[in-house]
Amino acid sequence: MAPDPSSELRRRLRHPDPETRSEARLEIAARVRELGGDVERSARELGLTVRTVRRWRHWVEGGDDSPSSDTGPEEPEEGSFRLEATEDPDPFTDFRPEHRHPLESGGPPSRPAPPQAAPRKPVGASDSPPRSERDSESASPRPHPPGSLADAEPATSARTPSTASGRRRVAFVLHAHLPWVLGHGRWPHGEEWLTEAALHCYLPLLRSLRRLTAAGHRDLLAFSITPVLAAQLADPQFPPAMERDLKARRTAAADLARIHPLGRWWERQLEALAELWRELGGDLLGALRSLNEVDAIELSSSAATHPYLPLLHREEHVR
Repeated sequence: MAPDPSSELRRRLRHPDPETRSEARLEIAARVRELGGDVERSARELGLTVRTVRRWRHWVEGGDDSPSSDTGPEEPEEGSFRLEATEDPDPFTDFRPEHRHPLESGGPPSRPAPPQAAPRKPVGASDSPPRSERDSESASPRPHPPGSLADAEPATSARTPSTASGRRRVAFVLHAHLPWVLGHGRWPHGEEWLTEAALHCYLPLLRSLRRLTAAGHRDLLAFSITPVLAAQLADPQFPPAMERDLKARRTAAADLARIHPLGRWWERQLEALAELWRELGGDLLGALRSLNEVDAIELSSSAATHPYLPLLHREEHVR
């Protein structure tokens, strides 16, 4: 059986002899010139990747064969996988210049000018006002910095947006969603997915929010929960599944505590979460609703099936 010409060409491109490699590269460059610079067609006819043909299409005899231009095999071994380069821009790297990393924009990033040193003061000079002025200032209340808890308005039944006074700088918006897993087994994509989220995310979050609310804080964050997740938390199947998972984890923590101190930490954490679960009566939605009623958080929902909304701007996508 005659050898495959493309395999022979790939073998010569990987040959340890520089002259053999140069001859193979000259052959690639000649074929590209014959086809009028059509790299893709040349790659098909030679049985090479577009990347390899594009790399050596301008090769000339006596070209630089240093490691910087010949970094290794040009073709993968038989049976291996490699993505071929295309003329299309790479969506992850070919951004516009203003979107690229500063180190890749053609020069080092600009550095801010160093701050100018303040002029030296004579020995004994002071920035403090005279004593009479200090005494008059001490008689009036000192203003608190903007956004501090000291100048927060007391909680009222009517929600007053904090942004009206310009003190709010950051808004925390949490989003919770899980697909329907009740009745679909336990692990890895069954009920344990839901109970694990409730035990290690929702309950600790509720504990922190209730503590902050009891301390008088309001407008802590916005919390959106999808209808799918809300329906599962309200489903009669959820409390038994949660009790079962909580019991299993506390047993595992007790077993670990006999051989490792980390187990004792888990015992304390799970005991505190179990106590909160009993205090809430297993009603996580009711606890969130109570926080919303006193303006500690702001509840919201989302689309019923949790689609990616930016893709639903056309009717056929909705259908």
